[in-house]
Amino acid sequence: MELRVLEYFVTAAHEKSITKAGKLLHVTQPTISRQIINLEHELGTPLFIRGHRTLELTEKGKILAQKACEILQLCECTKKELCN
Repeated sequence: MELRVLEYFVTAAHEKSITKAGKLLHVTQPTISRQIINLEHELGTPLFIRGHRTLELTEKGKILAQKACEILQLCECTKKELCN
């Protein structure tokens, strides 16, 4: 699991759209889709319920979203502490 992929996942979950996440992150939609699919394979569980144009988190996706936010916030806090 990479921090970059967690950021893709969290952004897609927040936006409920891989396309919108890609625009915000300046990454192509296929790249984000591929990384999220790889993450689902790595974890052995689906993280999203994919609709026609929207995404909804599965129960396990909700757990990962919460933990991923905590991990990303901890990384940001650590960077700030070390840079001061």
